[in-house]
Amino acid sequence: MTELIIFTCMKKILPFLFLFCFFQLIGQEETKPRLDVTAALGHYSLSLLSPQLGTLHPGVKLGVDYRWTKGTKHQFTQSANLAYFYHRHFQKATQLYSEIAYKYGFKNGLSLTLVSIGGGYVLSSSDLDSFVWNEATQSYASTNKTNNNWLITLGSSVAYSLNKIIQKDISVFLDYRIQIQGVVIQETVPVIAYAPLHVGVSFPLYKSIKNEE
Repeated sequence: MTELIIFTCMKKILPFLFLFCFFQLIGQEETKPRLDVTAALGHYSLSLLSPQLGTLHPGVKLGVDYRWTKGTKHQFTQSANLAYFYHRHFQKATQLYSEIAYKYGFKNGLSLTLVSIGGGYVLSSSDLDSFVWNEATQSYASTNKTNNNWLITLGSSVAYSLNKIIQKDISVFLDYRIQIQGVVIQETVPVIAYAPLHVGVSFPLYKSIKNEE
């Protein structure tokens, strides 16, 4: 009976030991990962798929990208992002979220993020008129409503390295995203969709010790 328990425990532990050894080997080969800092200006149109360019809904985004792979052709990255945007007559929103992505790099400096998916948190301040009943005055009073919302993101990107032009390791990029935010108004608007576009720059915080392929 004791041997059976030990055998069962070993079966459960071995996969985790394998993963631990795998990441230890990666750490020995490349002790410092590639980290990129990103900064972008955005337009947050209230639409599901196609961005609407009629009225500007401005926003900004700052982020840090962690590259799990050392090569430049096939890249798997994870990002942490902080964003803020203002949608007039609707809301002011601060977003904190993470994304994982697969990027394919070409030798001419162009790279395509084929898919990026993630999620996180939204602090939303309603720009709509909201009223609550005041028992003391027996009347309705205007109030500002702040919501804690969840966020789901999905999209793609295109980027180009300026290294061959200005001899600086700086890239410019264009992001397209579909973002689902909820729950906005429980009774009437459970979720909303944005199709933000971002134009920005990225540069390395520091590179890996080994030369990249």
